[in-house]
Amino acid sequence: MTPTSASRTEIGKLAIQLAIATLFVLILLAGTRAAAATHPVPLDPKTDTAKCLECHEDKSKGKSVHSAIATGCLSCHEIRTNRDITHIKLIAVTPVKLCLQCHADKDAAQIKGQVHPPAVRDCLTCHDPHTSDNKNQLLKPMSGGKDQNLCLQCHNIGVNTPEKGSRHAALDLGCDTCHVTHKTGANPEREFKFHLTKATPALCLDCHDPKDPTLAATHKNQPFEKADCITCHDPHQSSRPKLMQKFVHMPFGKGQCETCHQPAKDGKVVLTAASSKELCLTCHADKEKEIESAKVPHPGALGDCTDCHSPHAAKTPGLEKPDPVNACL
Repeated sequence: MTPTSASRTEIGKLAIQLAIATLFVLILLAGTRAAAATHPVPLDPKTDTAKCLECHEDKSKGKSVHSAIATGCLSCHEIRTNRDITHIKLIAVTPVKLCLQCHADKDAAQIKGQVHPPAVRDCLTCHDPHTSDNKNQLLKPMSGGKDQNLCLQCHNIGVNTPEKGSRHAALDLGCDTCHVTHKTGANPEREFKFHLTKATPALCLDCHDPKDPTLAATHKNQPFEKADCITCHDPHQSSRPKLMQKFVHMPFGKGQCETCHQPAKDGKVVLTAASSKELCLTCHADKEKEIESAKVPHPGALGDCTDCHSPHAAKTPGLEKPDPVNACL
């Protein structure tokens, strides 16, 4: 029987599909072999840890040794032999999958909240899987300059401070003074979003004593210990002195606190007007007229000015808090 033109076409399509499938399998197999390191000498698949340490003794010594070392090399590695060739590979598909077999609490897929990006992809971005001179087997310490500090491999915070600016001295103590890299939480508070050891201002007060006379005088003896320090101050560095935020309210910037504040009474702030809105309108009466004459009234603008604006300083020109977008949300 002579094949018809249609049948020849179908046979051709099947042949192409088979060739593509074969090529895909070969690529997959090649990738699998590439993922496994070829060992320089043949090994028995049941080789014990003692034999490994005859050559790899350095993997078991250091200031911070991975606890998995004590359970044996084969708790993480697999020995595969093919005739006289030995391959060493991980027992999981990827390093992060392997780590999660013991460190399931670090599984980003199961964590609610902000997760430090490297912890989502690859633990080896920050950690040595065997041993290190740094705690938690970190590749580098969390302090020091750009070349020494592990965090500064990704973050440029606190680097190249402007000549007339300021830099938080706490940076020299190490990033882990204020941050816990793997700390997360379901709530959107700053403590979890930025992996802080604790929320501000409690974190700031660990070092800055509100009863210190010099600090109290700087804040005009107002009860600043109950305020959120980073509303006015950048916690890392600033182009202004004293870590002040980029944009400041004019009276505050000139140190004219008495324009808005009376001396504190019983540890509480006392304004020079009956309410904060009334106080704002003594200088910003034009804004009240704009709000009243607006063709499309904004309900939020009818409330207290400080619902959306910081009365002291902020990162944006309009002093929105925490920023123009989130002020609206």
